[in-house]
Parts: sequence; structure tokens; C-alpha cells
Amino acid sequence: MKRVNHHDAITHLAMPERSIPILVPSSNASGAGWIVWGDEPQHVRVLPADLLRLFLDEDAKREFEKRFGVVSERERRHLLYLLGLADAIKKRDTRELRGVVKRYTEPIVDADHQEDVDWLLADVLRSPLRQLGEALNYGISEVRLVVWWAKHEKRFAPGLYCANVSDALHALALSRIGEPGSLAVCERCRSPFIRTRAAKEYCSHRCRVAAGMERYRRRKRQTKRAKE
Repeated sequence: MKRVNHHDAITHLAMPERSIPILVPSSNASGAGWIVWGDEPQHVRVLPADLLRLFLDEDAKREFEKRFGVVSERERRHLLYLLGLADAIKKRDTRELRGVVKRYTEPIVDADHQEDVDWLLADVLRSPLRQLGEALNYGISEVRLVVWWAKHEKRFAPGLYCANVSDALHALALSRIGEPGSLAVCERCRSPFIRTRAAKEYCSHRCRVAAGMERYRRRKRQTKRAKE
């Protein structure tokens, strides 16, 4: 009988409609097009595909907020939590699952609710895919599939309408889970970064070199102990 590996589902999680543009409200008619519900058309603009990378770039934070709006700390941590969860599931790394929960949920939970974190951790370890699905659905609960008028193409087309940038970031995250261009956690410094290759494990050249040196020194110590 063929064995079913539920972890493999993560590699097929990217939306088949990932080419559908992410739309947010535009203040004037200079946007990419419009959608209609109610009495007046709502002008919209298309968010760039590299929005997640800009969101994670601390040096560009002020520019990001000026162009796209402010993301609350709670929503930011939820986004990093679900992306870190997806990366840990793909790696089949139980230790990383624990780290994701502690890294992104404990800092926003007070001492009186620490028990909630413990329950969440137990649920994540018991059924990580179910927890990931729940987090994804929460993140895109306000996202709407719409038909919009694309001015440049002069045609109606499908789009994912998001009322704010937080919803838009979650929609972009969903389209990139399990694909190059998704968020990953650096194997050395544990910082989130956008993976440009499927096998990339470190956020920077510096971390990759430092991790290599650490492995080299560890092997030397092990060889020395073996000889002794």
C-alpha cells in the first residue's frame, strides 16, 4: 500500500491562482483599475510581488509604511508565525516548530495567558498542518475574490481585493508558501528572510560563512576528542 506523507502537502500549498493580482484601495483614479460594488466604483492598485521582502527590510520600514500603511505588531507577528510554521513543516523540524511558537507568540502574551501558549504549542506539535491551515484562513478571512477592470489590458479580470496592507501581505504569503520567494528562517541567526532559491538556508553570505566555520570547528573538536 502506498504510504501517504502529509508533510508533502506543504510543497503544493501555493495557490494555483498565484498569478491573480493582489488589489488594495487607491485614493484616486491613477490606480491600475477599479471594482464596482455599491453606488460608486472603488479605484484599486496592484501591489508589487516583492512586498514581503520590503516588509521584512528594517532599513526600508519608513518607506514601506509611507507607501502601503502601518502593520500592527500583532498582525506582523501572526504573519511571521504562519510563514515560520510553514517553513518548519517543510523541513520536518520539530525543534523549529517549538521555536516558531515561542518566537512569535510569547512576546505578545502576558503572564496570565502563558497557558494559552502552552496549549498552542501542544496543538502545533500534535497536528502542524491543521494549525497552519487555521492560521492561513485567519490571515485571509477578509480577502475577497473580485472581478475588476484592468485599465492597461482594457478587460475584466479576477483579483484578490484586500481592504488593508495586512490582509494583502497574508494573501501574498499564501501564494508563496512552499515556493522560491517564500519566507524562511535563517538556520544560524533565526531571522526571517525571503528565500530566493528553494534550497537556501541562510539569510546572508555572512551567516552562511559563519555557519560553515562553526561546522568546521565542531568537526575539529570531535576529531580531537576521538583521538584522545
